[in-house]
Amino acid sequence: MRTKIPTATWMVRSFAPQVKDEYFIEVDPRASRVAGYHKYQDERRAGPRLEQPQALAIAQSVFARYGADVAAFDLKEALNFQQPNRRDWLFHFQERTPLVADAWRRISVRVDGAEVTQFTTTVKVPDSVYREPTTLLNIVLTILRALGALAILSLIVAGFVMALRRQRFPWQRTLRWMLALAVLPLISVAAHWELTLFEYNTSIGWQTFISNQTINIIRNVGLHLGMIFLAVAAIAAAYPQAFQLGLRESRARLGRSAAVAALTAISIVLLFFAGRQALVLRFPALASMQGFNAPEAVALPLPGLLGIFSSILLTLTICALFGLFIVALRSFSSKSWLPATIGMTIVFLAFLDSSANLHQTPVMIVFAAMTALLAFFIIRYVLGTNLLVYPLTIAVMVLLSNGADLLQNHRPDLIANGIAEMVVAVLLLVWVAAPSLEVFEPQRHKEHGEKPL
Repeated sequence: MRTKIPTATWMVRSFAPQVKDEYFIEVDPRASRVAGYHKYQDERRAGPRLEQPQALAIAQSVFARYGADVAAFDLKEALNFQQPNRRDWLFHFQERTPLVADAWRRISVRVDGAEVTQFTTTVKVPDSVYREPTTLLNIVLTILRALGALAILSLIVAGFVMALRRQRFPWQRTLRWMLALAVLPLISVAAHWELTLFEYNTSIGWQTFISNQTINIIRNVGLHLGMIFLAVAAIAAAYPQAFQLGLRESRARLGRSAAVAALTAISIVLLFFAGRQALVLRFPALASMQGFNAPEAVALPLPGLLGIFSSILLTLTICALFGLFIVALRSFSSKSWLPATIGMTIVFLAFLDSSANLHQTPVMIVFAAMTALLAFFIIRYVLGTNLLVYPLTIAVMVLLSNGADLLQNHRPDLIANGIAEMVVAVLLLVWVAAPSLEVFEPQRHKEHGEKPL
């Protein structure tokens, strides 16, 4: 199956502005060969009007070019499309031996006139998989999950308002931080420029496309800067002491415990999700399976550097949102157990899977409840009240996750970038935990006129 189905392939697009002819060439990096091809052209272009046997012979003649054995396939469907000046054919071939159970390898070949303009490989599964009806259970789960998301958003907004009531809006510090971090979204936009070319529609002018992309870039950068501004403002209002955590003395007091707690929390989370994944693979009918997606980083220049920059923005944003969420929960202090109960309930609702069917629902509910309990346990008993541990845990987790994605590839450059992100995560832990408290003890005793013990 690994060699029959091209996955995580590269798609190369060739086009000229305002010319209908364009080419999409699919390249399988594992086999280092072209795996598919699609040419779009003007439907008014002249060509022969072939009958099915002639067009079928042309379609079958290209199988060997793409590494497929035509003798292993049966013709399942033949469709013809009458164009103004030619006749087009679309053939669907299916392999005689299934890949697994009811999953079949299919190849579609399009012949425009006498020219092959499409060769694609897909997997055919029963239509019932796509036509699974939406039940009342799915609707209820969707409503509950929406309520959880709405509750999280409401508490974050409420926490922001509560934090701003304590002191003036810290706009000066916020503006300085925003200007210092403004280069990160600019670098991200520049790195994604080539991917935006796939959005070009050849029916519009090139200058119009460039103008539209420029407007989109300005909008996206503005949104990122606004997000940075609000995140820094939230942290400055709710936890003004957080900006001192990077100082050497703060790291000397909190760093080692923060590093130990961060590694402990990450280990617990990894064990939990590894156990969940093992259970899903052992009993696939009891849980919904997630699709496979190749990370976008494989198509970007210097993905390791971009991953480090994205971890900075993600850490800042997540810390701000989580901090405001906690500020709002603390307002329910009439009962000591109420904040934790509300928090776990909201997390439980947010982790419900609305796509689960009746057989998958019990396991899904158990996993959602375990996630809520695990979040409470980690926050209460592992991370605790050490402010330094939260950004450290998030940053290290994001860096390790990005690095792990890159290390799963065979390309040496991606492996090197993945290792670089792992190294940065380790260096971050060392930087936080390295300062010793003993360095500051003599100075403090000296200021108070005391002798160190």
